[in-house]
Amino acid sequence: MGYRELLHKSEQRTISPAICVYIDANGLHELNNERGHEAGDLMLRFVAESLMEQFPKGSLCRVGDEFVVFPAPAEGQTCEDRMRSASASITAQGYSISYGIAAHESVVGLRELVREADEKMLESKRAYYAEHDRRVRK
Repeated sequence: MGYRELLHKSEQRTISPAICVYIDANGLHELNNERGHEAGDLMLRFVAESLMEQFPKGSLCRVGDEFVVFPAPAEGQTCEDRMRSASASITAQGYSISYGIAAHESVVGLRELVREADEKMLESKRAYYAEHDRRVRK
C-alpha cells in the first residue's frame, strides 16, 4: 500500500499505539549536484535498506526523497534504539540522516502523527546543518 493510500485509509481509524518516524538524508542535494543522481540514488537505497533492516515488519514509505516508517507494535517499543542503529550504519557508509519520532498511545488517523514526526525531523536537520558544512563529505 502506498503512502497516500495508507494515510487516507487511516483517517477514520483509531490506531493504538501510534508511532511514526520521519527520515531525511542529509546532503542529498549536494551529492546529486557534485556526483550525479546515480550517487544520490545509491544513498537513498542504502538508507532504505538500513531502515528495512531495523523495521522489517513495519511500513516503510518513500515520500519524495524522504522516508516515513510506521513501525509494527513490537518494533515501536525500541524505536529510538533501532533508529540509532540505522543512523550508525548509515554514518559508517559516509552518509547521514536526520529523523524525528512521534509516538502516542492512540490517534485517529495518521496525518497529525506524521506532521509531528516531520517537525521533529526538521529540528534535527537544522541542528545537523548548524554543525556541518553543506558540502558533500564522502
